[in-house]
Amino acid sequence: MDPLLDSFSNIYEQFLISPVTSLELPADAITLSRISPSDQPEQQQECNFSVLVEQVPENAIQEWDILPGRGGHANNYGGNKRFRQVVEQMKPAYKNYTRKTDKTALSNAIVDYVNQYSGRFLTRLGANPGYYRVMTLKECRRKTSQALRETKKLKWKLETPL
Repeated sequence: MDPLLDSFSNIYEQFLISPVTSLELPADAITLSRISPSDQPEQQQECNFSVLVEQVPENAIQEWDILPGRGGHANNYGGNKRFRQVVEQMKPAYKNYTRKTDKTALSNAIVDYVNQYSGRFLTRLGANPGYYRVMTLKECRRKTSQALRETKKLKWKLETPL
């Protein structure tokens, strides 16, 4: 069996017993700043307070970070490849679950697994080029759940065999 999957299975079993909620991040390469409510998505603009955000400069992205976006840069990044590998291995289990709580627990376990090998889910920091922010645990879980639901669709089909 794949050592990556073995390691994940152990983490998933630990998660079912006692969920891991802390996130250990290296202190260097992260700066803190405040963004105003107008920088937040529309659904959260009702709040009249600032949110503390971890800024990560582009030159401080680590090997196992998960980058946003589509295309060659994100698809070929090491952290994204590893994340996709874990997701692909766990899709059968996710599809076999019928209860939403089980599916959510699996998504949370994958997020915790990524955090344990020092991976971070990053997203672009608004209009600030060259900077990313670390996604919240809720955003990470949503991204992971979406990845577990997705199926590959062929863009074209060969009509006649060669």
